[in-house]
Amino acid sequence: MQKKINIKKRDYLMFFVNILILVTMLLFRYYFISIGYYFVLINIILAINILFLILGIIFNILFIVKENFLSEKKSIIVISLLLILYIFVNTLGIYLLNKPFKKGYAKISEQLSSYCELYECEQYETVNNGSFKEFILKKQYFDYNGVQNNIEIITKYDYKSIVSVTAFIYSEKEMFSENLIKEQLKGYFDNFNCKLSEEKIKEAFDNRFIGKITNDNLTYQVIEIYDNNQLQKIKTKITLSLR
Repeated sequence: MQKKINIKKRDYLMFFVNILILVTMLLFRYYFISIGYYFVLINIILAINILFLILGIIFNILFIVKENFLSEKKSIIVISLLLILYIFVNTLGIYLLNKPFKKGYAKISEQLSSYCELYECEQYETVNNGSFKEFILKKQYFDYNGVQNNIEIITKYDYKSIVSVTAFIYSEKEMFSENLIKEQLKGYFDNFNCKLSEEKIKEAFDNRFIGKITNDNLTYQVIEIYDNNQLQKIKTKITLSLR
């Protein structure tokens, strides 16, 4: 005669804890890899979590198959200890993962702030963009007619290094000057040992209806901005790729 299996509350509780471990383990791994955390350290924490899961499954089977395996009180203690250890290990893991991240981000942010100060930017902010951060600075300059125009520079970086620098500089429709554009951006791009080319800026202007001009790790593009079919501004976009 087949023995009837009696499912107790502790069995349901252990099953719930195992599902919780499995789901959070997979979600945490996916999330931390997607934002660029250390792959090796993530896998070490994953391996420890898998051991917790295996241990939880073993206890779950023993609880169901052997009704007399541990008392109800001791079973709750075992389940609680397993859950507490799981939370502790993952909390420690997140701390270890975050430590170099915060240090790296803070170092680059301080570096960019000093660049901004030297460049005499008027305002800046840092925004999150997935696993990257973007340091956005803004300032204004006067063209040869004394008209004020905008400059916006976006420096993209992660905890390791700066990824790219993208500058947007606006000109009056009749006052486009490759020399003025170069001089206005030179002070910031010099921080990255990057020399802008007046010839390439002029080439991008001449080819503004065709596309971009690429020169090594620099990309130049000139875009006309219209309002009600009237040309209002000319936007020059220069991107420096550092990876």
